[in-house]
Amino acid sequence: MKRLAGYDLNGWRDLAIRNWLKQPGEDDETGRRVQVSGGISSAIVALGANEKTPQPYVGGVQALLAAHGCGPAWGSLGEAWRRRSVLAALGDDSTGEQIAASLIAMAPSPDIAVLAIADTGDVSELDQERLLHALKLVGAQRRLLVWRPVLAILAMADIDKYPDRSRIGIISHTADGFSTQILTLRQGEVTAPERRDAGRKHRSQAWGLAHLRERAAEQLLKTLHLESTEDIACTGLIDALALGETPIPTPIRIDEGRWRAFAPLTSLSLPLTLSLPAGCFPAALTDIFCDCAAVKLDTPLATQSAITLAERLSQHLGLEVLALSEGDVASGAFHAAERIQHDQPIYFDFLPQVSTIVEGKEGAENHNLIGADELLPAGKLYRSPTPARFAFQPNQEAIEVYLNKQGAQWPRLANIQLPEPARTATVVELTLEQQPAAGRARLMLQAQDEPLSYLVDWNDAKVIKQSWHALIESLQPQRPVVLDRLVLPSGIELWEGYGRRHKGLSTLLQQNVKKDSPDWKALADCATQRFMGQYAVDSDGNLPRKIQKRDTQALDEMLARAEREMRLRIKSQVIPDNHPLRFATWTFKRCPESLVELLMDALGAQVGGHPLIRHISHRMLVYQGIGRVLRDKDQINQVISHLLHLPIGRWKRDQTACMAFLLSRTDEAPRLLDKEQIDFLSKVAEKRLLEEVGGTYQVGFVNAPAFTAGLLRFRLKDPYALVLGADPSADRLASGLDAVIKDLAEKRRQQQRLERHYQLLKDVREALEGSAKHTNLLTRIWALEDE
Repeated sequence: MKRLAGYDLNGWRDLAIRNWLKQPGEDDETGRRVQVSGGISSAIVALGANEKTPQPYVGGVQALLAAHGCGPAWGSLGEAWRRRSVLAALGDDSTGEQIAASLIAMAPSPDIAVLAIADTGDVSELDQERLLHALKLVGAQRRLLVWRPVLAILAMADIDKYPDRSRIGIISHTADGFSTQILTLRQGEVTAPERRDAGRKHRSQAWGLAHLRERAAEQLLKTLHLESTEDIACTGLIDALALGETPIPTPIRIDEGRWRAFAPLTSLSLPLTLSLPAGCFPAALTDIFCDCAAVKLDTPLATQSAITLAERLSQHLGLEVLALSEGDVASGAFHAAERIQHDQPIYFDFLPQVSTIVEGKEGAENHNLIGADELLPAGKLYRSPTPARFAFQPNQEAIEVYLNKQGAQWPRLANIQLPEPARTATVVELTLEQQPAAGRARLMLQAQDEPLSYLVDWNDAKVIKQSWHALIESLQPQRPVVLDRLVLPSGIELWEGYGRRHKGLSTLLQQNVKKDSPDWKALADCATQRFMGQYAVDSDGNLPRKIQKRDTQALDEMLARAEREMRLRIKSQVIPDNHPLRFATWTFKRCPESLVELLMDALGAQVGGHPLIRHISHRMLVYQGIGRVLRDKDQINQVISHLLHLPIGRWKRDQTACMAFLLSRTDEAPRLLDKEQIDFLSKVAEKRLLEEVGGTYQVGFVNAPAFTAGLLRFRLKDPYALVLGADPSADRLASGLDAVIKDLAEKRRQQQRLERHYQLLKDVREALEGSAKHTNLLTRIWALEDE
């Protein structure tokens, strides 16, 4: 039969449960559970010759009874370095040999060993490795660390009565107050808890075990008329009283040959017996357990004191809290060892999320080596499903790996120096392996084509005092500028009238809304007017803020009538002009949907092939009207598809204007394109720019630079696209721009108005390089129409 051991080594009250009993001179008796005490206020004593060679160590009850480290009355044997508390050994970086001595004293050489660890965040991964090493020194062939709240649940005799997904709350009594954990039961072959978060601390000076010890020490000093606790430090009296035990008379050697016996105290006025207000418990405890099927208290206090504390907590929380029995955590650890023996799940645990930074399509980006919701059985190995990949260049001498770990205050940087520079370009992969509560993650860095294999150590990495998000942002290459979406503004002057000849749209609407046959041409001409860079309606279809309600109603009424008028004309096939439609399209995205559909039907039609296109000049209204009014993503995609299927030779001013409108005035159009389509459109833009060279740079010129600048808004989708020198499409656009800029450089000397054209095209070229003085470049380009 395999020897199983479950350890509860906490330094306050140590216990172990094992399934064998060693009788002097006889074979081990196996098959029944035996509870072994490691004592209260347990200690470890060193038997070595001096402080530099302190080994071997002894722990457990033997150490409590030993004279080692008990003061000068014992000569060199009593030197302080020979004794330290288990509590201190658990809380620092002491060797695994010291911890092992305490475990061996309670259960030596088990085949399978499980050790309880606190779920407070105080047990680091290095601490876990040290404890696992101690279990190895004990002689355990299979060893596991398990969180105390998990073991408390495994010790519950009625664990199987709870339905699947029931939540069990555990309150653990700690040195500085309490910690809490809520675990979810998973029913299966056996009932196993799920742990999805780390335990939470709740500080309470009054109830912390350390404070109880301070009060016990004060009471002893007063009662025994002592000036300090030095003489009774090795007796265990202080911790016994703090935990609610009745102390045993203890003789103390005060110098060579003389002893003193201290009479026992029958009680200590602990906070447990005082009428303390409910506020002495941490307020945060109140609402934690509201949906729990049961709440248990894990405390090293003596039985009656533990029951009293549980009752006080029950009153404070408004629900039943039951104290675990002495030895329940050790019993849960033994039960876990039994499950290991039978290959049954003990519990399911989350792994702290670990991330690194890789170079993605859009620059530096987060890569999770452990995902946010990973949950796996205790003792099972997790391996990153997708390694992080880093580009490795020839002659590279070092690799920088940034790491971020859940629960750590700051991220870290591991700088790995190579023994010799890399010979070739290759890909380096970073993979993580880790087990729950089993120490540090194993971070392996390996190259595909290089003899490179490294372990990356979180603890050796440099701390970066910057948030993970801020660190990623700081590593981003400078992103090329993205030009603002163009919104042609509206102005009240277009409604109220300006100058002698312009009545204003308000007057025209009020006049025509009453007519049976409105003057559609006058309305259309007024809607197209531009004054100080403003229209009557902005390019998003919005009206000026100061517009009167009656004018808004009149506009909507005339748009509805324009819709009816165009339907009637098409149905009767009597279409003298397109003025009602022209009026509607110059209200931009306020245009009625049925008229948008009418324009879409005419897209691509030949002259005479659609009622709207009776002359070649009517195509201008179709293409440019569509560019003004579209707001639906599917319709935008349909128009883009149509334009992309046109040969470059068929791209004239109207087609260029339509695409320029869509690229500059919507966010949807740039995102619907791909790199291949951008490459085609750059050829169109270059052609259109070159066609302007030698011209007058007047009517219609604005479409070519607006189209070119609009293409840069593809960076909404691909932030690093169309950068001069890095993208052939950008180089092509620069070629067209350079030809126009050169032409303008000569002509601006004779025509002052071309100075703005010249400067704007230089600004567009600057935007191609990735920078721009003004992101409102499209607005400034369209303002050229005012000249």
